[in-house]
Amino acid sequence: MAEVVKKYPDTNIKVDVHTDCVHSEEKNLALSELQAWTIKKSLVDKGISPSRIKARGWGESKPAASNATEEGRKANRRVTIILAPQNS
Repeated sequence: MAEVVKKYPDTNIKVDVHTDCVHSEEKNLALSELQAWTIKKSLVDKGISPSRIKARGWGESKPAASNATEEGRKANRRVTIILAPQNS
């Protein structure tokens, strides 16, 4: 991913990390924030300016599916990455 975003220096990178509800809300939020920070750090370590990257952990607050089933919980454990022009 770092190689791709290096080709487009006028883009910003938004990283959102989500979890399921298996652990406490506090633990899930901390876990997702750590994962978001780790992704950002990895990109910075590969030469991407930190000012281009917004990384946020959402914990279990924005589920994509029901947490009532394993399939739903799997869908909720996700990372979304959005590339957008810097002017947007």
